Amino acid sequence: MINLPESFRIDQLHYTSGHGGDYRIVASSTNVDQETEEEIVRNALVKHFYISPEIPFKAALRIFNLPNETTAISFVTIAGKDEFGRPGRQHAHILLLKKEYSSYFYFPIKYLVKFHKKEYSLGSIPPIYIELRELLKNLHDSIRQIEENIKEVVDNVINVDFLSVILSSIIRREKLLFLVDPNTIDIYDISAEKALTSCDLIDILLYLLPNSIRSKISVSSFSIKPLQEELNIVFSSTFTSAEEIVDRVIIDLINNQIIDGKKRLKAPKDDLSKLYNRLLRQSLKEDSFELIGTFLKTFDSLAFLAKQAKGIDEKIFRKIIKYVFSLSKAR
Repeated sequence: MINLPESFRIDQLHYTSGHGGDYRIVASSTNVDQETEEEIVRNALVKHFYISPEIPFKAALRIFNLPNETTAISFVTIAGKDEFGRPGRQHAHILLLKKEYSSYFYFPIKYLVKFHKKEYSLGSIPPIYIELRELLKNLHDSIRQIEENIKEVVDNVINVDFLSVILSSIIRREKLLFLVDPNTIDIYDISAEKALTSCDLIDILLYLLPNSIRSKISVSSFSIKPLQEELNIVFSSTFTSAEEIVDRVIIDLINNQIIDGKKRLKAPKDDLSKLYNRLLRQSLKEDSFELIGTFLKTFDSLAFLAKQAKGIDEKIFRKIIKYVFSLSKAR
């Protein structure tokens, strides 16, 4: 039985330049050790960022893992000019979410973005506290919105076959670049009332992944030079021909194709994508994602058993699964 805390604490910090110094943590609700700070320096901001009329940037999201069993959710905005008068100073408001919390339920970006703040006081700032009852209600509303977005995305952006392959690729830990048309999917902001954003797609993908996979994923909702990113999943509207595709699969949502190296690939028909395909189709037909939720919990349980149950061969798991299915059919 899971004992949920009565309130959830989310620490926060602000990372930017100015106030007499270069980029650094300027406000925080908790002490940050050197190893954690190095990860923040490496991943919190948009790489190779510059101001351009062709890039109507407003805000970006970056999610990455920290050493202390914490996930960093970095909301990046422009904070005017730097000390040298150059435009494009970045400001990251970073929420620190304990992985323990994520093991209870998924925290949607749609919910967490409500805590995003551009204003801050230097030095020590208070953490965010959320009462359990309030949290459960807000998570329920956000999850329902994600499920509605899944229907819209499947109808207009990514069909079930393509989405199944993408989810299977993420579980296999392939690094993905989503190439999108900004007129269809907004990559320049983290929320939009009348348009889908890359954050909406990220929410869908993370929601449809087992927590044991989701907790290891790093993401960027916007990138200028995506093939130079270290994060697992990045979104961009283009990449230059001078950049070589080495270790990243390109999910081209403009032309509905998958590119690896410089070759066009057919969607791989692996067992996992076939399973996702069936589960998604049934969930959409029944207007309920309970079946997928059960699959994700089963995946996590098997992953836990495989890690903890030393000396148990995978054949035993296969026999157990086969036995369970035989019991189900007997009824």
